[in-house]
Amino acid sequence: MEDPYTWTFDHKDHKHFLAFKREGSVGYVHVQLWPEDRAAVRIIVIDEEQRKAGHGKALMDFLEHWLKEKSYKSLHTESSPAALKFYEKLGYISMPFNDPDGYKAGVDDVPMGK
Repeated sequence: MEDPYTWTFDHKDHKHFLAFKREGSVGYVHVQLWPEDRAAVRIIVIDEEQRKAGHGKALMDFLEHWLKEKSYKSLHTESSPAALKFYEKLGYISMPFNDPDGYKAGVDDVPMGK
């Protein structure tokens, strides 16, 4: 089976970041850079054994700082119900997603941003 997102690795509007500890990678985030100084978290994942240790927060803090340095004004996501509290703790609020590519979210996804 081929990964349907491999094309984003060489695309200028998609950035990929890994979080590491000495033992290896603990997390990954994929962000898409949108027009009008906006960006969207497409995927964030933390190794199951490393969850609840602050790695997701650290990865999002890094991403937000990186985007701020690049003059991005807002970061959007579509949260699954399971991740809602994670984003709320980071200060994300209900905000329209308005994907410029027209991507349609899952029925249960909650549009959020900061």
